[in-house]
Amino acid sequence: MSDYVYPTVEAFPDDDRTWRLDWLGDVAFQRYRRFETPFICLALSPYREGAFPYPADEQRHVHVPVGTLPILGVGSLWVKGRQVGFQSSVEEIFTVEANSERTRLAKAGIPDGEEGYLVPFEHHPFHHRHTRSWCLVAQSDEGATVVIPTMEVIRFYFGSSSGLATRLLKPPFDEDKLWVKAERDVVTKEARIDLAKGISGASRRPPVFSSSEL
Repeated sequence: MSDYVYPTVEAFPDDDRTWRLDWLGDVAFQRYRRFETPFICLALSPYREGAFPYPADEQRHVHVPVGTLPILGVGSLWVKGRQVGFQSSVEEIFTVEANSERTRLAKAGIPDGEEGYLVPFEHHPFHHRHTRSWCLVAQSDEGATVVIPTMEVIRFYFGSSSGLATRLLKPPFDEDKLWVKAERDVVTKEARIDLAKGISGASRRPPVFSSSEL
């Protein structure tokens, strides 16, 4: 068992209930802090074991610095601001090729063609205050439509460190502040990015990142 202790997120509810992180929302600056770290809005609901989806009538919204993004996963469970696990769920593996023909962007709460809403509230009510959130929509080899909030994609691939997440989401966007070299192996198709000075650590997920300081 790992001895790692997750940091406490002070903005989370401080009662004795278990709270589930429902959604990663908008990124914005707080008033009077325009040139400092941007914040991300999070939606949390009291966790009800064995019931999903459950009503979002007690959902709360809090704002935390975007540098917290590496430890924030949709479905994670929290007590007094400390992560205690993840919601149990059924896992399924899909094969998705990311290209312009099989992937597209769409907003979570906007009607999406003749099939209606992309993420219907009767199946997932937790984004009701974030209906304009962008999602990545992909068609899998198995014929399923896979919908992933773009903020979760950013967190998954670029949330290897607090510094990297902050630089990525803090305007103006400047790639020189993120990496010094980017390349892709023509044989293995593996992408590698050498991170800019001041960003330490290596991503634990593909594409592979390394620090220019190492």
